[in-house]
This record gives sequence, C-alpha cells and structure tokens, in this order.
Amino acid sequence: VVVFRAYATTILLTLGGTVLGLLLQTMTAYVLARKTFTWRRAFSFFFYFTTLFSGGLVPYYLLITTTLGLRDSYLALLLPLMFSVYNLLIMKSYILGIPDSLIEAAKIDGCGEFRILFQIVVPLIKPALATVAILAFQASWNNAEISTYYVNNDMMRTFAFYLSSMIVGMGNNVAGRGILAAATLVMFIPNLLIFIFMQNKVLNTMAHSGIK
Repeated sequence: VVVFRAYATTILLTLGGTVLGLLLQTMTAYVLARKTFTWRRAFSFFFYFTTLFSGGLVPYYLLITTTLGLRDSYLALLLPLMFSVYNLLIMKSYILGIPDSLIEAAKIDGCGEFRILFQIVVPLIKPALATVAILAFQASWNNAEISTYYVNNDMMRTFAFYLSSMIVGMGNNVAGRGILAAATLVMFIPNLLIFIFMQNKVLNTMAHSGIK
C-alpha cells in the first residue's frame, strides 16, 4: 500500500512540478528577454550567478522547514521542483530569437503583455517548452532527495525514495534483485515514453541553440 501511495505521490508531484515550473519559467524568461525591462541585465546576472555558486543544502533546508514551516507537507515536496535556472536560460535564449518587430506589432494592435506571451510567444517556442518539460519531468520523477530531507511521514515519500532504499537494502538474493529490476523498469518507462513522443521538439531546440 505504501509503495502504491508513493507512486501516486510521485505522479502528482511530477505533473504539478512540471506544469507549474513551465508556467513560472516561461513568464520569467519572457520578462528577462524583454529589452524594455530596465533591470533585465541585473536579474539575468542574479540567476546566472546561482549556477556558479550555491548557498548549499543547509540554508535551503532551513528555508523550507523553519522559515516557511513546510516540513511534512506536500508543498515542501513541490516547491523544489518548480524552478530550474538552467531551464530558465533555455527558455530565455529561445525567446530572444523572436523578432522584436513581432511583439511591437502585437502591441500596436492593442495586445497586453499576457496576451502577447500566451498567444504569440508560447506558440513560437514549443520546441523549447517540450525540452524544458522533459528536463523538468525527469528531475521531478527521479528526485529522491526531497523525501529524504523534508518529510518524515512514510505515506508522503516518493517512489524514487523507496527505489533508492531498495538499492541500498536489497541483498544479492535472486528474489530481491528481481523486485529491484521490476521497480527500476517502472521508473524508467515514463522517461522513455515522454522522450519518444517529444524527441523531434528536443532536436529542434538543440539545432536552434547550435545556430545561436
């Protein structure tokens, strides 16, 4: 029962983290790509700086558990999955390839920023969205650390946590290795399927990045 609950938790967290992450990162990337945003260089440097130097696990742990008081909550599992600076940089580089004249023409026609983003920009960056969706999905689906650090309730842990525990705890007996192989296959199949269905979009993003 616990394992099935963990699998359901993993599915919900992965879907929620991927969808909310795409929304948040797309809006952030759009703002940072707009040349009319005065502080775009400063904020871009701020995000880029975090990829070079990290504050470490302890400050982040204290932020989630003490400052926000989210220990043993699903929100503590969801928040770390909602944002990735690397995915943000992919989105930003793709949005920068959209001609400014297209956005200016939309403004002349009376479009607001949200309408420009969701009706003009988003359809043009579908390959980048697909790539970021795959990366976010894999990061969420395979994440075992969040269950280790932020929850003590076994009913709230993810399937990746139990899989990692099985890898450590299983002996060399045949039955144990068989169960471990089956669990690994269950974890691997969704990653394979999502890549198969979106591989063309990923290749388009890679080609675009190479040209840029």
